[in-house]
Amino acid sequence: MNGNGSGQESLFDVDPAWAKEWRGMPEFVQEDLQPIKSLTVNFETWDDYAAFAKLVEQRLTPNTRSIWYPEAEIGRLADKRYVDES
Repeated sequence: MNGNGSGQESLFDVDPAWAKEWRGMPEFVQEDLQPIKSLTVNFETWDDYAAFAKLVEQRLTPNTRSIWYPEAEIGRLADKRYVDES
């Protein structure tokens, strides 16, 4: 059994060589990107929906499921690659 109490081995238990490979690597800290509050807003008419879009100064379509206010720049990472330059 490993130290996590699950009875299942982790990569760290199976191959201790990871410590050598990771030596000197910078620490990774995952920033919490969750909103502090989410709110459901209901609209009686499409005109009300359009007025809300104008009020928050954002483009809303019938397919819009959520927005950030103020509008947030959402990072796109699908086209990013990490390469070893050594």
